[in-house]
Amino acid sequence: MSVDESTRPLRRLDSIPWEDAGNFGIFKALYLTCKELLLSPDTFFSKLALSSQTKTAWLFALITGSLAGVIALIWEYFPIGQSFLYTWFPPELLAQSNTSGVYLLLTPLLVTLEVGILSLYFHFLFFIFRAKERALHKTFAILCYSQVSSLAVIIPLAGELIGGIWFIILCISGFHKVYSISRLRAFAIIFVPFIIMIITAAVFIAFMALFGIVFGDLLKEISGLYR
Repeated sequence: MSVDESTRPLRRLDSIPWEDAGNFGIFKALYLTCKELLLSPDTFFSKLALSSQTKTAWLFALITGSLAGVIALIWEYFPIGQSFLYTWFPPELLAQSNTSGVYLLLTPLLVTLEVGILSLYFHFLFFIFRAKERALHKTFAILCYSQVSSLAVIIPLAGELIGGIWFIILCISGFHKVYSISRLRAFAIIFVPFIIMIITAAVFIAFMALFGIVFGDLLKEISGLYR
């Protein structure tokens, strides 16, 4: 064994590659982290439960989000892949020559805002659902690493759909492993608010329709009296 190899720090098997970039190297650490999130999310988030490097997770989100932005800009020149950009910018803005550069510059800010708002939102839901273990910095880290799903934009047409499903899977796995809650409860935390909003909207529409049917003729008669 050479002197360099003997003095080199050992790579921890239980560490997140991205948080051990000093040993792996930045590009290899990024690749291994993305690979583990894709193939073994439960294993990854089990490691994250023991980690406290929030800034490192945020940096990962900025890099993956920005990389997805670059891919989206490349797709801008191909009609088959422009839908990702329309998530943030309408087509009329994309037609301007300087929009691409502005979009790329704003990507880190947009990613930070997205992760920050979602962290507060889910942290509030954990409080509502009375999750025993909850920490805002952990929720933030889970969502930061889940940003890797944005790289699915490399797939034309279906990239956004696949990325959305992948994001949900990562969130469920992250909440399950980091906060020791069941996958069903993690699923409920994510979807119950949306289900409630849909049901509320449906009930409101049904009520207005019923109100129109029952009282429509009566209102017409009343209005006719004042003509």
